[in-house]
Amino acid sequence: MKPREAWCVPLDDLRALGTLRRWPGVEAVVTASRIWFRTDSLDEQRIEHLRRIPGIERYTVFPDGQLVPAAGRVPGGYLPSGSWRPIADLLGVELPPIHDTLTASVTGAVRLVRSAIEREPTWLRTSLAIWTEYAATAPQVRLARWMFAADGRENVLIRGTPLPPLPGTVFVDRERIIVPAGWTWSPHLPAATLREAFAIDKGDTLLWTPDGACEVIRESGLVAATRSAARATANAHSADRERVR
Repeated sequence: MKPREAWCVPLDDLRALGTLRRWPGVEAVVTASRIWFRTDSLDEQRIEHLRRIPGIERYTVFPDGQLVPAAGRVPGGYLPSGSWRPIADLLGVELPPIHDTLTASVTGAVRLVRSAIEREPTWLRTSLAIWTEYAATAPQVRLARWMFAADGRENVLIRGTPLPPLPGTVFVDRERIIVPAGWTWSPHLPAATLREAFAIDKGDTLLWTPDGACEVIRESGLVAATRSAARATANAHSADRERVR
């Protein structure tokens, strides 16, 4: 039988693994300083993708769990024995802020103002605790309407329609620029023009609040709403808090 392969990156480089949540058969475990992942099904294209990730290390794993570095022949330690789970359950989703100087230059010329036009909200920001409690008992047929992402600050963003009946801030989506319900931007530039000004990648979404705060919601960071996904996100955040302590 062909020995398994395992890979690892420092926790500081966790963001670089975002695309792996869509790869089938990838399991992961978090140790004190690294996230490890393993799979038996990587084609050459995906292997090449992994090689380009800064700080990544590749190992061959033998049946007894010994690790051999890809560039060596001598075993060097063992595969972590923690609780291996699908990588999508472990990857926290971040909303990285846009570069401050770019944000200032754009919002200095374009700002959010009150709008008299009513639009149906399709995004909700609420607390992770409220979302986890709700998802624990909500029927899956209802959860299936939504995608969600956690922002690393004990909040989640939920996308879908109709939105869950939870307290929080609701947003309207205008061609992947989302602003609080009841707000719009002035002057009324096309959304595509603003997306280009903010340097938003195709498929990603800009979240813009009246105080000038701007964040990018990565499409790869949104996961389907299920009880297990909500629970795994809450557990991952609890583990992060413990590591900080």
